[in-house]
Amino acid sequence: MPIIEYRDKKPKINSNVFIMNSATLIGDVVLNSSVLILSNAVLRGDFNQIYVGEKVCIQESSILNPVLQEPIRVEGHSIIGYGAKVHGGTIEKGVFLGTNSVVLQGVRIGENSLVAAGSILTANMIIPPRSLVAGVPAKIVRELRDEDIDWIAGAVLGYMEMLEDYKTELKKWEIRYTV
Repeated sequence: MPIIEYRDKKPKINSNVFIMNSATLIGDVVLNSSVLILSNAVLRGDFNQIYVGEKVCIQESSILNPVLQEPIRVEGHSIIGYGAKVHGGTIEKGVFLGTNSVVLQGVRIGENSLVAAGSILTANMIIPPRSLVAGVPAKIVRELRDEDIDWIAGAVLGYMEMLEDYKTELKKWEIRYTV
């Protein structure tokens, strides 16, 4: 798994992180506690910082690649779905970003929201908390119910259990890098 220093910036990785061997991290990347990064994910902090709060799962083949003008901030307790592409903006706590969705610069996704698979959030789009977002271009479909938010929290919890399981069961696959 490549963890690459770029322009004197090295990824800063908490000791309670699990990163699959095929993931790549470069430059100004900050990973807090309980972050799970799955196969072929790329976090490219060469143009700007990528900040990932605690209890986040970044699934297979996701790409986080901030633009020069804006960092990426994932505040925590969230899932970045398979093949998602994030180019800037803020993802507040408790967000499920669906498979193959796209987040462009200037986007802010409010707390406890769900972005449906394949959605494209256009530049500078503001999503209020508790929103279900879907479509190309994405639109707010409805407000999330309590059971929807509980489902997201349960999914995050499931991935945090997987993180702990991977740490004990996949030791030969585990590569850590601590600053």
